[in-house]
Formats: sequence, C-alpha cells, structure tokens
Amino acid sequence: MKIAAACLKGFYLRLGIHGVNPSLAEALRVTRSPTRADWRRAMLGHVLHSMPANPLAPAERVHRHPKMLPEGAREVLLGAVSCARDRMVVTWLADGGSRIGELCGLCLVDLHLREQAACGQCRGPHVHICHREDNANRVRGKTKTPWTWQENAVSGGTVRRASPAMIHIFFEHITTQYRPDRSWQVPGQPAGSLSGQPWTTAAGSRHAAPCPSSCGDGPGGPARLPARTLLASRSKPGEAQGCPVTADPGDDRGLWC
Repeated sequence: MKIAAACLKGFYLRLGIHGVNPSLAEALRVTRSPTRADWRRAMLGHVLHSMPANPLAPAERVHRHPKMLPEGAREVLLGAVSCARDRMVVTWLADGGSRIGELCGLCLVDLHLREQAACGQCRGPHVHICHREDNANRVRGKTKTPWTWQENAVSGGTVRRASPAMIHIFFEHITTQYRPDRSWQVPGQPAGSLSGQPWTTAAGSRHAAPCPSSCGDGPGGPARLPARTLLASRSKPGEAQGCPVTADPGDDRGLWC
C-alpha cells in the first residue's frame, strides 16, 4: 500500500507540473519531522530538519504488547474500584511500569517521593526497586540490581521515576487506609483480621482483594479489580506467596492479604 501511495503521489505531482490540478499537487507537498532512523540512514543526517511525507499513505498500525492494557482500560479500572489501595495499584503499575512482584515488595524506605532525596541518584521523586529475601509476604522481585543502606537511605537497586499521580494516590492510601505492621511494606491490607499485613503477588495477579466494608464499598459488596488484564505476574494460581491458600483454585478466600 505504501508503494502504491508513493506512485499515486508522484503521478499527481507530475500532473501539477503540467498545470493539471495544481492545488492538489501543492497539498501533497507536505513534510514531517525526521525520525532517528532517518538520521541514521542519511549521510548527513544530523543536518536534516524535515522529510517528505505522503498524506495518501495508509496510517501505520501500532502493535501493542499483548500484556499492555488496551486504550481506555486504565480509566475503566479506576472507575470500577472504590478502595484507595486498589487505585494505588492501578496507578503505580500503569505509570511506574513495575511488575506486580516489584510493587508488592516495596517498603516505605524505598520510596523517595520528594525532590533532592538523600540517596542522590535522582533529583526528582523516584522509587528504588530492591530485591529482598526476607519480605514478610515472601515476595522477591525479579530485578536483582545491587542496593545498599547508606546514611539512613536506600541507594542502588532499579530506580524508577514517580509521577505526580503516583505520589497523590500513595498519600491517599497512607493517610486513609494504611495500617503498618513490623514489615513496613506497601500496599497493605487496610482492614479486617489481616489488617496491616502486606499484599501478596497472588492476590494481585488473580484479582484485587475485596475491600472490607470499612473501605467504603457499602452494602452492595466489595469492588473487584479485573487485574488479570493488568498485572503481568507469572505466579501460578495455586501458589499464594505468604497466604494460606485453599485447595480449590476457584476459592479466593486465601488471597485476601
């Protein structure tokens, strides 16, 4: 199709030179900004400022990764949940690009959500993804970049920037629902018998844990987050790390932590 569009454009441009429909020929003389591939292909690519474009060519299809959310899915998910913890999970996975294991393995000391943090590795708000073997929920992120504890601050690990939306929803979760235990991990179970315990990857990979009535779900029942389309965890359904999983894989009572 691109070759046919190029031939058609050349035909109309040739007609325009001979005075046939000059307005169309002028409309076809459009340009675009050069891409990195254009700069590399050209002999003097560093001096390129524009490239010829063909408005007759078909639009290129954008191939999305099979694990990426479809367009508009984030807004649908945020509208379906009524718990600050679930909104935090959706926002952090979408903006931060973290795996579910990396998110569930975060501790409060890993979050440097202010300018000029003590670690000195990033001027803006950011998060350190650190691999730990002793997490209370037995979550061990796949990222194993070395990290250290220096001058009362985490340094090293995989550093990812935090967006303003991530910071806003984090403080909403902290100030309204967070009940820390001795592990100081986030996100955590906001209420119930397991209040304060950190969330597990199995709870996130299968679906979001139903929020207790104190989270504001009301008598209509807890809001469920269809996280199978969002959380790219490779944990098996029957392997709830740190949770008392029942034998029936369809029973989610053991995933409410």
